[in-house]
Amino acid sequence: METITGSTIGEVLFEQEIKGTEAFSVYEGIFVPVNQKVMVKVYDKGVIGENGEIQRVRDEIDWFKKLNHPFLATYITDFENEERIFIVFEYLANGQLAEYILSKGRMTELRARKFLSQIYSIIDYFHNVMRIVHRNLVPELFYIDEYENIRLIDFRFCVQIENEEFQVSGQCGDPILQPPEMQYSQSYNYLVDLWYTGILMYFIVVGEYPFRMKVKEESSSEISYPSFLSSTFIDFLKKALHRNFRQRITTNSIVDHPWFSKTEFAKIVPFLHGVEMYGIYNESLSNSLASYGINIEKLVIDLSKRAFTTETSIFRLLSRKEFMLSMYPSESDSDWSNRERRPSGSGNRRLSWEMSSPVLLPQRPSFKPKQLPSPSACPVPVAARRSSHNLSSKIIPNK
Repeated sequence: METITGSTIGEVLFEQEIKGTEAFSVYEGIFVPVNQKVMVKVYDKGVIGENGEIQRVRDEIDWFKKLNHPFLATYITDFENEERIFIVFEYLANGQLAEYILSKGRMTELRARKFLSQIYSIIDYFHNVMRIVHRNLVPELFYIDEYENIRLIDFRFCVQIENEEFQVSGQCGDPILQPPEMQYSQSYNYLVDLWYTGILMYFIVVGEYPFRMKVKEESSSEISYPSFLSSTFIDFLKKALHRNFRQRITTNSIVDHPWFSKTEFAKIVPFLHGVEMYGIYNESLSNSLASYGINIEKLVIDLSKRAFTTETSIFRLLSRKEFMLSMYPSESDSDWSNRERRPSGSGNRRLSWEMSSPVLLPQRPSFKPKQLPSPSACPVPVAARRSSHNLSSKIIPNK
């Protein structure tokens, strides 16, 4: 299939292909109506058609439109032609999390606590607000913005939680990283997302995945915990990566673990009301929108109707940028203390998903997994399967 680099398709000028996955490509590009950088997920219809995945991608687009959270990639627009499906989302300057860790080195536990706070906020939003299970929270599906905040960019395997005894079946993603109950084709529940939280945090701090993948016959049942890890972090990982899902850490108990940083979480609580309508009454944003000939009154009506037009795409792109200016930059940004930090609740209406008391998120009732017939823990299979991850098996030095 011919390259699309340098081409203008839909409202995007495609500049260069960056790191994606086996399922999709990711491009950097320019959203032509406002000449702003964006990223685009590109699905080859020939490939996903052979795998029966076209409907799953269309469902993902619906999730992109519904979901609204600071650490989920902001949807801009989507379009397709005879060969490909395109999903345009905000520009994330530091690229894929997996590549970021491999190139810059593993993170210290102190820095990683920030990421756990953000991952927890995503999972809480999924489980307790939107009532969904993601089922594939792997490092390749997270990207990093210019302030070193995470963004999840993939929602193909999301399923709706019907009730507190919700169970689902089916395998998702790389078999090596799947929780045991998924590997063995058993019914499972929202606790699969907690397993992936352990995978993510191990990868961020250690610099590799917790399971050996070199030798096909090698058992992956034992996880190696390097000596540089603190005992508190190891305890967290063991609770998240418990093979018996009934003994795994839960969504609402993460914040009670001593390794979880309530200080880091407190920094993001004011911003957890969502992104979509942030700043609509901000003078700077309103002026920017007006400069592109956008009628603010009509825009508000279109947004309230959840209409997806060029104008609402421009709004989502510019309001996300305005929103990020209000958040704290990363510790590595030497100028962050000199930036104006606008409180999220100051002079802005909350017109996106509402949370009556974000600070009380940990006290929300948790789902209780339905008891399955076998009381024993699910073993991890002895025969390791082929991994799709081209990652070094050596520990990456901390930089």
